[in-house]
Amino acid sequence: MPYNYFSILTDEDVGAIVACLRSLPPIRHRLAHWIPDDASELPAEPLLPPAQPLQLTGPVARGRYMVLLGRCPHCHTPRPAAGSQRTRRPEMEFAGGRRFETRDDFDELVDDPGSATPPRRDTRKPASFVVSPNITPDPSGIAYYTESIFLQTIRTGRVAGVRALTPCMPYYEFRKLDDADLKAIFAYLRTVPPKKHRVSNTDPPTWCPKCGRFHGLGELNAP
Repeated sequence: MPYNYFSILTDEDVGAIVACLRSLPPIRHRLAHWIPDDASELPAEPLLPPAQPLQLTGPVARGRYMVLLGRCPHCHTPRPAAGSQRTRRPEMEFAGGRRFETRDDFDELVDDPGSATPPRRDTRKPASFVVSPNITPDPSGIAYYTESIFLQTIRTGRVAGVRALTPCMPYYEFRKLDDADLKAIFAYLRTVPPKKHRVSNTDPPTWCPKCGRFHGLGELNAP
C-alpha cells in the first residue's frame, strides 16, 4: 500500500474516496491471514502533509499533486544499487531506468541489485524485462513532447499515436483523466530538472554506468 504517496491527498479527496467505497455493495469474503515480508520497512522519505486546496490553484501545482498520486516519481526513477524496491534515487528523479518483469501484471523486479562497475553479464534475459523511460525535459527524455503529443500519447497508449508505450505504463488508467488534469501533469513535468539518461526498450540491453543496470542504450550514458 503506497500510503507514502497518498499522504498528500486533500481532506476533500479523502472524503470522496471514503464516500465511493461506502457506496460499493458489501461482499463477504474471508481471507487467509497474511503478513507481508516487508511490513516493518518504513518509507525512505518523510511523509508529505495533506495538500490544502489553495495550494492547488495553478496548473503546475495541480499537476504535481496528480503526479504524486499517480506515483510517477517511483516508476520513473531508478533504484539505488542497494535497497528495496521502495527506494529510489532522488538525484535521478523522473530519469527512467526502473525495470519491470515482462508478465501480464508487469510487476517491478523485486531482486534487482545495481552495480558501480560492469558485471560480467546481466542475470536477466533481454526479453524478460522492460524499463521505464526518462520523462524529464532533457533531450534524452521527452523534450520533443508538446502538450498535444502528451495528451494523444496518454489517450491512445502510443507516442504521438504511433509507437506503443512501455507495457508497464498503465495509460489505460491515466487516460480516464480529463484534459485539464492531463494538461496540468504535462505542465508540471516541463518544470522538473532535466536529467541526461538515455533509456530504450527497442535497443539491446547494455550496462549503464549511470543507473548501474542493464537497459537499452545503457552504454551511451556517462556516470
